[in-house]
Amino acid sequence: MQELISAGFSGNRDEFRSQIAEAQVCLREELANIQQRLVADLTAETTRSINSANSSIAALDEQLWITDQRLGQRIDDLSHQVRCNISFVELQEIHKVKEDLRQESPILRTRRAEGTAVQPHNKSLGEPIAVSSQQPRRYSATGLIVTA
Repeated sequence: MQELISAGFSGNRDEFRSQIAEAQVCLREELANIQQRLVADLTAETTRSINSANSSIAALDEQLWITDQRLGQRIDDLSHQVRCNISFVELQEIHKVKEDLRQESPILRTRRAEGTAVQPHNKSLGEPIAVSSQQPRRYSATGLIVTA
């Protein structure tokens, strides 16, 4: 640029103007090349960022799928365990009822069913044995308590 300025002082104006026009053309071409290179760099960087984001999303999706599978398995295991525990508790209740029925006399069982139960006496102490005023429990075929 300084060459053009120094040439402008030493030569005629038309030559100076043509040199400036040539310099402007060169600058435009150089700026266009720089702009194209920057656009290409920006496009490449944007593509890399999008690919990286897609990879991250795919990895998170895989993790989410694995976590979902594990959680589903845990829920299934807990559900099975709860069913087993309920069955065990029901079985214990059935055994308790059977034991209660074994210990109760047949006459008292009949009278209680008829609603005419009397209080048995503790012979050694000479006092009545407490009898529950609640209705006897009824059980279904599966051993569950039937409520009236």
